[in-house]
Parts: sequence; structure tokens; C-alpha cells
Amino acid sequence: AYKAQRPPMPEEMRSQFSRIREMVETLGLPILEMDDYEADDILGYVAKKASGEGLQTIIVTGDQDTMQLVSPSVRILYQRGLQAETLFDEDAVREKYGLAPDQIADLKALQGDPSDNIPGVPRVGGKTATVVLQQFGSIDGLYAHLEEVTPERTRELLRSGEEEARRGLQLTTIVTDLPLAVELSDLQWAERFDRSRVIELFRELEFISLINRLPELSASPTDGNGGGTAAPEGSIEAGGMVGPVIDRDYRTAATPEAVEELIREVRAAPVVAVATPTTTGNLMDVLPVGLALSWAPGKAAYVPLVDQALETLSEVSRGLLERLREVFTGAPGTRTVAVHVAREALSPLANVGIEIQGPVWDTSVAAHLLGRPSTALPALVLSEFGYEIPTMAQLLGTGRKAISFSALPVEEASSYACAAADHVLRLMESFEPRLQAQGTLELFTGMEMPLAPVLTRMERHGVLMDTRLLGEMSKTMHAQIVEMESAIYEKVHNNGGPETFNINSPKQLGEILFDKMGLPPRKRTQTGYSTDASVLEELRKTPGEPGEIVGRILEYREMSKLVSTYVDALPTQVNPRTGRIHTSFNQTGSATGRIASSDPNLQNIPIRTEMGRRIRLAFIAPDESLLVSADYSQIELRVLAHLSDDPALREAFDAGEDIHAATASLVLGIPREEVTGDHRRIAKAVNFGIVYGMSGFGLAMRLEMDRAEADAFINDYFERYPKVREYMDTTITQAHSEGYVQTLLGRRRYLPEINAGNPNVRAAAERMAINMPVQGTAADVIKLAMLRVQERLDETKMATKMLLQIHDELLFECPEDEREALAALVEEVMPQVLPQLSVPLVVAVKAGRNWGELE
Repeated sequence: AYKAQRPPMPEEMRSQFSRIREMVETLGLPILEMDDYEADDILGYVAKKASGEGLQTIIVTGDQDTMQLVSPSVRILYQRGLQAETLFDEDAVREKYGLAPDQIADLKALQGDPSDNIPGVPRVGGKTATVVLQQFGSIDGLYAHLEEVTPERTRELLRSGEEEARRGLQLTTIVTDLPLAVELSDLQWAERFDRSRVIELFRELEFISLINRLPELSASPTDGNGGGTAAPEGSIEAGGMVGPVIDRDYRTAATPEAVEELIREVRAAPVVAVATPTTTGNLMDVLPVGLALSWAPGKAAYVPLVDQALETLSEVSRGLLERLREVFTGAPGTRTVAVHVAREALSPLANVGIEIQGPVWDTSVAAHLLGRPSTALPALVLSEFGYEIPTMAQLLGTGRKAISFSALPVEEASSYACAAADHVLRLMESFEPRLQAQGTLELFTGMEMPLAPVLTRMERHGVLMDTRLLGEMSKTMHAQIVEMESAIYEKVHNNGGPETFNINSPKQLGEILFDKMGLPPRKRTQTGYSTDASVLEELRKTPGEPGEIVGRILEYREMSKLVSTYVDALPTQVNPRTGRIHTSFNQTGSATGRIASSDPNLQNIPIRTEMGRRIRLAFIAPDESLLVSADYSQIELRVLAHLSDDPALREAFDAGEDIHAATASLVLGIPREEVTGDHRRIAKAVNFGIVYGMSGFGLAMRLEMDRAEADAFINDYFERYPKVREYMDTTITQAHSEGYVQTLLGRRRYLPEINAGNPNVRAAAERMAINMPVQGTAADVIKLAMLRVQERLDETKMATKMLLQIHDELLFECPEDEREALAALVEEVMPQVLPQLSVPLVVAVKAGRNWGELE
């Protein structure tokens, strides 16, 4: 019956054991195992043998059974789940259990252990077991002096349970005398580590993030030093890079003559890859420290440009750049320029007067479309070619010890940049046929790549900021925060708490709410009570002052975050030369294809809160200009109507109805004119929640309604829109079968967790499967809109500039006399960007002097 209650090993785990053995063996770790014994027995055997030879041993485990192995020479480093690790010596064991290590097996035998199906002595718990073992030492000592046990009831329980106790002791005692012929010298690790084999296996298993954590070992396994292995025979090492032998010709072209020779070689190439390591700074001011060009696999040259000491361009460098301009602009429309992360190459080149005329081929975006887990260049190069390029952190250091790229010796800079450019070219050659086979090459070349220079133009133009207004906001909002703090302190003190505490400290806040005020804790973290937003939102519903206090804390948090993230931070991010904020747009920042904004993130400023609207007032238009917004109306629901082909949903959009009121009327079975605001609010939550796979539980939580009522509403929704349910079921089935879902234009999202054994993990993947085709198609629509609108702006030579993309909205800076023309343009172009969409797209256009007051 020992451990008989445990479920069998999951099949997905059983199938991985061969891989686990392969990994352990490749890492050079000895494997010890014996039939009919447990791992704890082998740990005990090794620890005992090590102690016999005068060694100190630490056993790393999450199993308390091993505490019985603790001795003067053996300690246990214990960690389980998210708990902090604890090192147990003999004193620590006594402090925790009240017993010596050699009594732990007796303790478990008496009190039982449900996890191992050891019953113990019936009705004898841990407290009683500890007391009798403290008195009599062991189970043998206990039963030798059983008549001395008091009270009588305990004595009789122990008497009737002797058989269970002795059988339990046999099961809980770790066996340390095993018939294993193992010497400690057999267990030494250092000489067995073959780094090249580990890297090869890591690549195969896509453990890319672990590769950079492998130690560099310089001594060979046969040099007698026990230092590990050298770089594998036939490998190359240069500038921190290690990899298999490849044909390569890397050089530095630092003179006008060398650059002329380079241009002659590149001139006939249909594709040139470029790597542009830069100086430090913002995107409007950084300069390329040098340019590395690769025009054929294995061929690359590096042109150093920036003076190391001054981080400026010399006259000689400017002359070299003028000649290199031909590489990027000499054959417009014919030569493809391959880069890795276009926005990190196009702006630095623009800062030195070079604008790429031909097509751009971004290997990071290609990798993203192919579903690669990481789009970082070192990870891609390693997984594709087994060649290690250092990360910038490895190359330049981190923190206060970090140096700029311009401080590297030219030879090291050249080696790195040439390898980067060379492998960008190789990645392009590797990825292009895969995109073709996947069916996404047209999406890549027809939408994503033309979009890259458009995003760069938006980044470089930036948004004008009213820093004076932000300064006034900062003073006002800081004063409000102080008032909010005082109000919170007063109410907490009135409810048994201290006069002051650190509201921003989760530990102190948890103690106040749960220990002092007695609110029920919802969940715990490694360091104590959780006070995250989801917990506080639940506690906010508590009746009376406790709920009011939690509400005030949430408001305090929101205002503090907005002040620190935007009101105080934005003025420091305004470029002093342009007076504008220049955000960065990332084409690979979202699994659904949405464009992400960072440094600063201008997509996350709340739009539905008063504080968020106040912050948007600081985004302004110049004199005699306006900000104009073009916003797709309910685009995700329109995409859902197309994908599901639900007649009722499509009819509502075709008729131009308020979709939320229409849904409330249809689902509740009431006339349209009787739909109230509450009815519409529920329908709106369901309409948008369906896109994200929301359940009745989620709707009940969001709207603070009864679970049965929420379930009924969702069930009624699917009865009225049956094709939506059919779409969701079909999409999930496809995801389980094919491992991915895709947008209307073929953008894929791979879902490796869709067939996971864990139902929670699987359910989360199913929700992603439902959402991605909808949200991803909406993302593709706004990208097409950006392209088509920019094309028309260029054709008409309008002075209007596209500034921002915020989810389903485009923001423009427009001269006052172009307002009507711009409105007509976007109202004509944006609804037509995806003709295959069977539901009409509607665009709302607003204009104003600032972003917060668009009308």
C-alpha cells in the first residue's frame, strides 16, 4: 500500500525521461539508480560515503524526509514551491521539529504521512508523537517503556498501533547501506563538461536563454587541470564568439581606399545586410559607431565612424558616409537592405543623413512571424547556425561597469559587427523560404516591411508636449496624493492600525489590512500577504469603512502610478532639440501582431478616467495646427462578425445599429427602446468579453453580479448568436489539431500549451486561440490603414504627419487648412483597407488643439 494512492506518472512526463537522461549525461552529471530503492536512499548512501571520507555535504531537496540524514557533516538546503530556501543543520532541525535528525523517521512513523500512504498510529498526532519521542528517544525506546506513557488513553492508542508504527518506521527510514560500487572520484563533474555538445542539445531543445548562462571553460578534459573543455576542435573564437568553422572573410575598412574597394564589391549585390552599433542616447541623437556590411555569406566589412573619445563624427568619417550613401540609395527599389530590428537601424542612419530607398528585410519581424520564441539576434543565430554572438550585456557589461560600444577596441567592434551583419544575411536566406512555405511571405513583404519606414518617420517626428502644463499637473497631483495619504492614515488608525505606514510596501499594507483590520486574506506570496490589484478589487466590496479604505488605497495607487509614469516622467523624456516626445514602436512586441509603444509607452495612458484625460491635455498641436484622431469603431466585434458569419451580428453592423443596445435587446428579448443603460453595460461587457473567451465567472466578477445571472446571460447570448459559439468551438478544435491559429491575412500564433495536461494551462491557451484571430486581424487592419494613409499623404504632398498608433486609433498633426482634406482622406481610405471583410468598417474622426479634447 506504500504510495499506492498516488496517480500514475503523466504520459507527457514519462516521454521526457529519455531527454532528461540525455541532458544530464551531456552536462557530465553522473546518474545513480537502483531497482527497488528510492532516490532518498541513494542520496543517503552518497552522503554517508562522503562523510566517511571527511567531506561536508549539502543535499538540495524539497522533501522533509531527508531531514533524518542531517549530521555534523550533512546539511539540507530545503525549498518547496515558492518558499524561501532554508539551510538545515542539526540545530535547525531541532528548532523546527523539537527532535534530533535521527528521530525524524520515528516521528513520521507515529504521526503518519498521507502523501506516502503511511497511516501512522490512529489518533496520535504530531504533538503527541513529538512528546513521547522527546521522552523515550525512539520507537524502540517507546515500546520498551510503554507502561510509563501517560495518560492512559495515549498509552492504549500506542499499544494497539504498535504494528502500524513499526511498519511505518521501516518505510520512512532512509536506507544508506546500498550494494553500490561507487567511488567519490566517479562523481567529480568538472572534467566531463563538453560545452559544444551542451550547446548543440540546448539548440535542439530551444533552451536558448540558458546558453548564455553556460560557463566558459578553458582547460581541456585531458590537460590534467580538471578545468573542463576547451572550445571544440575546429571551432572559431573571436570577440567572444564561438561556433563551428565557416568560410568567412571579415575585415575593417577604415580608409577612403578601403571603403571604395568595399563599395565596388557591394555594388553588384542584390541584397546587403547592415549592422549599426550606436552611441548611447535617444533615437533622435544616436550615431552609428560604425557600419558593418555583408553582401554574401561569410563576407563582411566594418567601417568605423565615431571617434572613441568624443563620440562624434570626424570629417573623414563624414566623407566615408557620403561614399557609403550609394550602398543604400544608389539603386532605389532594386537592392534589398537586410537588418535586425529596423527601428534600431533606420533612425541612426537617418541621423547621419542616410535614408534607405530600397526594400527593407527585418530578420526580427520574420522570426516573429515564424513563431520563434525569441527574436534576439544572438538567440536566433545560435539556434539556426550554432554560432554564438555575445549579447550587448555580455559585450559591454551592465550597470555602472557598462561601457559604450564606441569604447570597444576597433578590432573587437569589427569582429562583432561583421559577424552580426553576416548572420543577418544568413538568417534572411534561411527565413525567406520558411515564410513562403508558411504562407506569410506576402504579409511580411507587403505589409510588415513597408510599415517599418513609416513607423520610423512617426518616431522621428514625435509629439509636441506642453511641459508647463505637466509641471502644473505635477504640483496639483502631488498635493492630492498627500491629501489621499492623510485620509488613508486617519481611517486606518481609526480601525486599529498605526498612525502612519508605507502604503507602497506590500508587506506593511498586508499587515495593516489582514492582521490589524482583520480583512480575510485572499492569497499569499513568498514574502507574506498578497496586496495586488485583483486582491484589493475584491476587498473593495467589503461593507463599511474597511471597503472604503481599500477603495481609497486603489485610488492612491492609480494616481501615484500615473504621476510617476507620465506626469513627472514625460517632461524628462522630451528631446531638448525638438521639444517633442519620441516613442519607439515595436513590430514584435505582441503575439497577436499589435504594435507596441515604449520609452515612453503612449498606448497605456488611460482614456476612460479623468486623470488619464488630464494627462492627454499635455499632448498638443503647434500653432496653426490641430491634432486629428481617426478611430475604428468596434473593430474587433466587426472582425468577429466576419469570422463567425453570424447573421444577427452581421445584420446589426450592416444596419449601423448600436451593437451593444442591439445585443441587449436580442438577448433579453425586449424592444430596443426599452434597453436601459444597465442592459447596454452588461451587453457591452459580454460582447467584448466573448472575444477574450470570458466565462460566466469572469462576467460576474467584472459586473459584480450573481454568477447564475451571468451564466444565463452568456447562454442566452450564444442562443441568439449561435454562429459565434460555432466559430469559437471550431477555432479551439483547429488549435488542438494544428497547434496554431491565424488571422484573416494568415498571421499565425503558435500555441504549444494547447494540449497541455494541466487543465488551467490548456484553458488559458484555448482563450488565446479564440482571441488571436480577432485581435490579430484587427491589428493587421490598423497596420494596413497606416500604410495606405501614408501613401496617400505622400501622393497628395500634404503637410500632415502621422504621429501615433494607439490600438485602433491613428493620431495626426495637421495644419488647420488641411483638416477637411485629412478627414475626407481617412474616411475614404481606412474603411476600405481590407476588402475581403464582409462587415463595414466605420471610422470616427475628431480634431482639437490637444489630445484630451478631441471633438
